Amino acid sequence: MHRWPSNLVALLLALLWIGVFGGCASDDAAQTPDAALVDAGPNLPDEPFGRACTNIGQICKDVDPAGYPLTCIALQGGSSGKGFCTRQCQPNGPECTGVPNGMWATCAIQDPGNDAGPGPMYCGFACVGGGGRTWYCPPSMACGAKSDAGTASCLP
Repeated sequence: MHRWPSNLVALLLALLWIGVFGGCASDDAAQTPDAALVDAGPNLPDEPFGRACTNIGQICKDVDPAGYPLTCIALQGGSSGKGFCTRQCQPNGPECTGVPNGMWATCAIQDPGNDAGPGPMYCGFACVGGGGRTWYCPPSMACGAKSDAGTASCLP
């Protein structure tokens, strides 16, 4: 099992939200949440993809219904010692699809890696996109502060 140094975890995955969160996104190409689900708000499903975790850098114990392995990662700006279970991804790959309607995940979190080069990329959840579009965060996460570009991501 790969164990990441704590100082790397602190820097690990500084968000690289590009433009309006480019990369892989939910399976809703228009990014339009179902009205009924949006009205439900906090009643969004608590699925393993996006669930809270504390074993940073380790494989999550919960099984992803789509079959992707989940890793517990922390984000700069998130709560200390808390992370969320997410999938490794490739830009424009299918790994970030399949989130509940009303949420949007994109392949935009880069592990800084080491001397050998950058580490893997991971799916992150967006809550505010370009043009003021909004999405819900997984139940264990909250919308972070807006960037200078006016976008924001979900943080554990």
